[in-house]
Amino acid sequence: MYKILFLLLLSTFYNCYCQEVPPPPPAPSLKNVKKYEKPQEIVELTESTNLEKEICNVQIFEIDSTSFTDNSSKYYFKKIESRLNAIDLEISSEEIIAYTKYRNSLNFNPFKIDSVARAIYKLNENSKFEEAINLSSSLRIISPNNITLHKELAYAYKKLGQIELSKKHFEMMKKIISAVEKYSDGCRINPYILNNCFEGISLYEAIFGGYPTKTRFILTESKKIIYGYDIYHIMRFANLNHYKEYLKEGEYKIE
Repeated sequence: MYKILFLLLLSTFYNCYCQEVPPPPPAPSLKNVKKYEKPQEIVELTESTNLEKEICNVQIFEIDSTSFTDNSSKYYFKKIESRLNAIDLEISSEEIIAYTKYRNSLNFNPFKIDSVARAIYKLNENSKFEEAINLSSSLRIISPNNITLHKELAYAYKKLGQIELSKKHFEMMKKIISAVEKYSDGCRINPYILNNCFEGISLYEAIFGGYPTKTRFILTESKKIIYGYDIYHIMRFANLNHYKEYLKEGEYKIE
């Protein structure tokens, strides 16, 4: 039943977002794609007994990181990358999540992904659809399984009348969201498995139909970085521990 409701919600989102209804409230302005915005704050929280009682309702996907570079493995990153770039809708949830885990293990500044993603969002918001599509090629290179990538391409192609391409990217977006929700549920104990901060905003829009009004980095008691998204008191979290080495003292607030 949940899966049926989830698919109905996404279909409604497609009909609204890709047709008459204008994009949600604007993302923070981006003056230069090459620059990225630093986090608003890091909040250090004590994990309470309530969190210990929180029940995880999803499967846990464990994978040996050596599989990412083993060309005989189904999780070899180049194999998955090729399928993602071909928009292969037969790709599995496990392959999608494995690729996210691979990308997050690299020595790559994820704020750069946020910068490009925000710029694409802004271009679509300003009805510069062809420019959004062109810039999306940069995002595809560094994050081909990104929810924002396929969500914004679906919107841009729809506005340009290229319906088949729009539907294909929308279906890939649904595929990625289903994979994320299969192996994470956005709670504190099992936060969403995402590539970057802004991807969570796209996920939030697709599921809840709104742009988060509050976002923040959180440093947990176990010294892990998660990212919180809040709108109308609906709070969800993403596992973004790969941002940790790019967050400097003085750029955040500890409570």
